[in-house]
Amino acid sequence: MIIKSCPTVRVHVGVLATLMSCMLAFTARADREAFTPLPAFAWAAVEPAAGAAEPPPAEAEADAASHAEADPASKNDAAHSDSGHGGEGESETKPKPKKSKGPPPLPEVMIGGQRVERAKVAEAAAEASVMPAALNTKNYPQLMQSRVSFTPYAHSPRFGGANAKLTVVIFEDLNCLSCTTASQVITTALGTVFNPPPAPISPTAAEQPIPTQVLWVYTPSSRFEGSNLPAFYGKVAARHGHFWPYREKLLQKPDRGAGTAFGVLSELGIEPRLSRQIMLSEARRFYRELDGDAQQARMLGIGNPPSVLVNGIRLGQHGLPLELLPDVLTYLRNRINAGMAEPLL
Repeated sequence: MIIKSCPTVRVHVGVLATLMSCMLAFTARADREAFTPLPAFAWAAVEPAAGAAEPPPAEAEADAASHAEADPASKNDAAHSDSGHGGEGESETKPKPKKSKGPPPLPEVMIGGQRVERAKVAEAAAEASVMPAALNTKNYPQLMQSRVSFTPYAHSPRFGGANAKLTVVIFEDLNCLSCTTASQVITTALGTVFNPPPAPISPTAAEQPIPTQVLWVYTPSSRFEGSNLPAFYGKVAARHGHFWPYREKLLQKPDRGAGTAFGVLSELGIEPRLSRQIMLSEARRFYRELDGDAQQARMLGIGNPPSVLVNGIRLGQHGLPLELLPDVLTYLRNRINAGMAEPLL
């Protein structure tokens, strides 16, 4: 009644009611916005995946532009995809196929192939340049390649230094009369070794003497030979340092019995008394050494002396003919003068 009767009060009440209705409407709207769930794409835009920092929109656009400039192929693919769809809806981007690089290239192998073939050709050409014509026939090159490793005993008579580049081993029976011709071939071929000619004043490389060592191994011509007196007396001569002159003189004798061999010792200046004294004191040792030589020869398959090994190249039984010994020596000297390495035996 008071409100109706007073116009001022009615005005204030209307204003207050209007304000209250506005406040209620604003509060209801704020509540709806606060509790309305956002769609999935909105949450993805607002909250990026854990551990990944999402760049700002400006930086993302700049990165995309720089990537397109760096990879023109991807830019062309994107343009082709957009033009193919004609702008209908979302442009479907096809994944770029990965290029197959294939297996990595194999490294160049030096042990085989053309380079080794070239080395073989060069080696064959070098061999042909030092090979005498007499050795380049039949199966002689194959026999020369099949070298024999042999180490004689320390008691073997030797001529020349131990560090020689050429080593000649003679397997011989001084009591074999039928072997005289072959033994003379060996002596003639080694003549310049035992009696070297005077050296020239200014020798060339080919004229330089090759250091050579010659060894002698007793090899009986018959396994059941009852006597080896020429070889035994050769031990006596070796004790005095006269084995090689003893061998040369004895090979010139038509008879090689005990008396002949003992006479050769006297020709070399060895007193008979000293010879008998050595025979009595060293007889057992001498025969053991001769038996050891004979066993070594049998192990090499040498039963028909004489035979020769020159740096492992076999001449005589199971090898080249003994007549080719001068050619073999020439071949090896040519190899050494040409700087070609000899195999280690």
